[in-house]
Amino acid sequence: MSTDGLQNYPKNSSLNLPSHDQDTRTRACPTKCFGYNALAESKNGSIIRKVFGYTHIPQKWAPEINQFNRTYLNPCINCHRPCFFPNTIIDAKGKQRKTYPFENMMTPYDKLKSLSDVEQYLKPEITLEALDEYAMQMSDNDAADCLQQARQKLFCLIFKQDKTS
Repeated sequence: MSTDGLQNYPKNSSLNLPSHDQDTRTRACPTKCFGYNALAESKNGSIIRKVFGYTHIPQKWAPEINQFNRTYLNPCINCHRPCFFPNTIIDAKGKQRKTYPFENMMTPYDKLKSLSDVEQYLKPEITLEALDEYAMQMSDNDAADCLQQARQKLFCLIFKQDKTS
C-alpha cells in the first residue's frame, strides 16, 4: 500500500492534482503585494538589524543606543554607505517603473549634494563646505571600523550589565 494517499485514484482521473511542473503558489503571493514604501522600510530595518541584531535590548539602554546612533551609525550611513537611487520611467499606460542603474549608486550625502539649489535644504548655520570637511574626516573603511569598535563597546556594556543585574 502506498503512503502518498493517491493509490485510490484512477490514473486518468479528472482531478486536477498539482504537478511538479506547475506553480503551486497561492494567489496572495507576498512578493507581489508590497509597494515601494515597504521595500524602503525593509531596507532601513535590515540596516538596524545588521547593526543591533535580533536580541531584545531593554528600554533602560535607549539613551546609550540613541547616542551611538547619533555619533556613529547615522554619520556612517549618510556619508560612507552607498545605496541605489531610482530612475522613474512612466510607460505608455501611465505606470511608473523604477530602475536602479549603477550610475545612481551614491551615499545619501552625495545625493544631497547633487540636488539643484541644495542650500535651501540646509539649516542656515550649516554649509556644504563644513559638511564636506566632516564627510572627508575618515575613509569609508575607517568609518566602518570605528562603527564596529563602538558597537562592540556598547554591546559589552549592555550585556555585561544585564547579566549582573
